[in-house]
Amino acid sequence: MEVISEYYGEEEKKVSNINFEAVKTSMMQDKNGTNIRLTIHPNDVPPELHKDWIGSRYMVVMVKLNEDGTPDNGENNVKEV
Repeated sequence: MEVISEYYGEEEKKVSNINFEAVKTSMMQDKNGTNIRLTIHPNDVPPELHKDWIGSRYMVVMVKLNEDGTPDNGENNVKEV
């Protein structure tokens, strides 16, 4: 688990976080919102994730990766009209 420091004025707030690589395997909508299913390789699942209760809330940051593992800047997804 990593600890990220954030500064709010003169106050420093340390936030624990987990990170892992995942593949989007499905996406659907229901009355509660959009559900995204991510598949994580068994060796990459953070132990902390198993310990958290179902219904736990998370702040999520996702970066799409290219095949070589570098961040995708999205230029290939934009179509000019």
